[in-house]
Amino acid sequence: MIGRFVLQLIRLAVIMTVVAMLIYMVVKECRMLSSEQALINTEIISIHSPISGIIHMNDIVLGSACPKDYPLFKVNNPCFGNVESTAQFTYLQNLIDVTNAELRQNVVQREKYVADQQRFKTLEAVGGVSRRDLEGVENALAVIDSAIEKKSEQLQHQRERLSEARQQMDLQKEAEVLMPLDGVIWAVVKKNNEMINANDEVIQVIDPKKILVDAFFHEKYVKKLSPGKKVVVREIGSRRQWTGEIMFVRAGAGRFTFNSLLVDPPDLMKKRLVEVRIRVEWQDAFTPGEFNGVGRGVVVFMPRFERESKIPYCVGGQK
Repeated sequence: MIGRFVLQLIRLAVIMTVVAMLIYMVVKECRMLSSEQALINTEIISIHSPISGIIHMNDIVLGSACPKDYPLFKVNNPCFGNVESTAQFTYLQNLIDVTNAELRQNVVQREKYVADQQRFKTLEAVGGVSRRDLEGVENALAVIDSAIEKKSEQLQHQRERLSEARQQMDLQKEAEVLMPLDGVIWAVVKKNNEMINANDEVIQVIDPKKILVDAFFHEKYVKKLSPGKKVVVREIGSRRQWTGEIMFVRAGAGRFTFNSLLVDPPDLMKKRLVEVRIRVEWQDAFTPGEFNGVGRGVVVFMPRFERESKIPYCVGGQK
């Protein structure tokens, strides 16, 4: 009899404990406002091909972590040299040929003036020509020497430009692309041995250090949302949660596209939401194979009722 009574007391205590926990959780949820929608988000970084050609992919696995400067792919162009670099290379070659011809002509003229100078010096010694005639030949020799010096400098400069143009053409022949940061492979757009054009997107990566949360709250809560406020980010399907901080609050979500130059008229059927971007302390919550959680749904909570803080107003502000 006593044992049955004790058992009933224990059962009653368990039921009361469960009810108390449920009441506590309901009261806690009622004191917190939550997001309408929220997801883990990040910026997708596109890696493009620098040249046209046939792509040769390295061993790349989706969701794998790649360190900075890891070789991603190579592009080989059997018909290397684009129109601009080829045209410039050909133009410089022709220009060098013209300058060389002019320089050789000036050298021949100089040899003639040197011979005239020697002959006029001999004649001037015996009175065959005047001093003025000798000075005229010497002046012409000085002019041709100056022209040869300038042509030589011009030729040297043209050869340097030709070398640079050849290097540019070599860059069009083959290119290797390295990982720009310590990131995770998000998507591979092109296939191995595929013919691609210059600036084609090849790989998409994400930066694990820039994993954020985009949450959407009803517009009636906008006064409680401000940059710097602390929030709680909870994973859907589990009880894992993290601390976050609001970075910015942007109104008009669902009404017009923020990246568009033209604003569409508001649609009365759309919800009145504000977008909130949140910085979160993840503490290695996800692995690269999980794409660092990008795309997963979460719920963002923050207190409905807070004590009013005495914040000093700026000069010209309104209370």
